[in-house]
Amino acid sequence: MAATTKEIALKLLIGVLSFYSVYYIAASLLHGIFVLENFDGKIPFHYQSYDSVFHNKTVWQNPYFLSDFLAMECTFVSATFVFLTFMRSGLWDYAVTITLLHCGLVCLVNLTFPLVWEWWLSVLIGMILMISAGELMNCYINRLKTGKFSPNRDKNTIS
Repeated sequence: MAATTKEIALKLLIGVLSFYSVYYIAASLLHGIFVLENFDGKIPFHYQSYDSVFHNKTVWQNPYFLSDFLAMECTFVSATFVFLTFMRSGLWDYAVTITLLHCGLVCLVNLTFPLVWEWWLSVLIGMILMISAGELMNCYINRLKTGKFSPNRDKNTIS
């Protein structure tokens, strides 16, 4: 059964809101763990701190960078489990769409296009983790329900 445009838009809205809710929760926790003094409301949109991550070894000792990096990666992994509560099919599609929306919002908030390739690599890795974890969990849930291990829950052709 095909989903209507209204259902897709509602799931996308819930997905975006839950993604940023998880992002701010992770950022708040990590700022508390690293005992950082200021909590910037634009934390999900930071990309400047990723510059020269692989060339400058001291950046990995910077608690502000570590907080930003860990918050982003934890968000991509944790948001997967939040998404699984309200969407079972097409999780990879929503993950890609929400990631693209996030990249667009980063450009809009900063009024510039992020040219820091390390940030793009981190976003790509996070998206791949989100898709992989989501599809594996979907397969596992499907196996528990039907006894068959198949990524498509409607057509169980693989035993």
